[in-house]
Amino acid sequence: MSAPLLEVTGLTKDFASGGGLLGGPRRVVRAVDDVSFQVAERETLGIVGESGSGKTTLGKLVLGLVPATSGSVRFGGRELLTMSPGAMRAIRRELQVIFQDPSSALNPRMTVGEAVAEPLRVHGLASHADVGDAVLALFRRVGLGAEHLARYPHELSGGQKQRVVIARALSLRPRFVVCDEPVAALDVSVQAQVVNLLRDLSDELGLSYLFVAHDLSVVRLVSDRIAVMYLGRIVELAETEALHAEPLHPYTRALLSAVPSMDRGAAKRHRAGPERRLVLEGEPPSPSDPATRIGCGFAPRCPIAEKGLCEVQRPALRELERDGVTRRVACHLV
Repeated sequence: MSAPLLEVTGLTKDFASGGGLLGGPRRVVRAVDDVSFQVAERETLGIVGESGSGKTTLGKLVLGLVPATSGSVRFGGRELLTMSPGAMRAIRRELQVIFQDPSSALNPRMTVGEAVAEPLRVHGLASHADVGDAVLALFRRVGLGAEHLARYPHELSGGQKQRVVIARALSLRPRFVVCDEPVAALDVSVQAQVVNLLRDLSDELGLSYLFVAHDLSVVRLVSDRIAVMYLGRIVELAETEALHAEPLHPYTRALLSAVPSMDRGAAKRHRAGPERRLVLEGEPPSPSDPATRIGCGFAPRCPIAEKGLCEVQRPALRELERDGVTRRVACHLV
């Protein structure tokens, strides 16, 4: 097998909170906790979980937008976390990002054509004479036209602005793109258009994605594999269809159970059968609580947890084989 394009090992990020002008004890918030995964060429890995699970921080760590506390991020065989600023600048072209809110991702004082042209000029990918044609080609590739070039962000719809952000990410011809909730701020009718665009671009350009989202139905449409995060850790990682057909971790089962369905018969079967809808109670524990690093962080909300085991022993993300498919799950009781 060929080496993975992206290889993340033991990635951890701690933030300090408290103290300062407000006083009080200083605490450590562990936003990402010993996360490991790989992404192959032309593969899309979906990252899902509740708000506060560490999804967005994980994407920023991979891109080097925030410094990691510990761990390793290797891209194309090169270690990013110890790379010098100059070397990192050279590799920026290959690693791009699509942010959640296109309005805040674009400079309101620049036309959207200028916003897409800027990275081409900075990295010397197009001459002054050719940059206009290059930008227009990018706009057409994402479904926009020449009439949009001179507009400012506030003159475009949410879907059009997100297409501009996608065009800007593509301008540097990347190999890997972090999509951070790219359709969460869009209307439902527009979400499908943008998701289809991202899928088509992946096929046409051979892109790899780290697709961060909280909506499992959206992640299913674009991902080859899905990693489920809870309290900064990956609790399950499997191929997309295998995860939907047989979720192993109770948290994954709860997430899938919460996905709305238009199938009334399926809803009735959920209520009457053994696989009835699983509703989680309570809130996730605080990531600053040291107890969450001792046992299973999901134990306080888990319907099958055993006190003598789950609260005192931390489950490792181990490999299992089901029906010839290898997957990984962090649960003592699976």
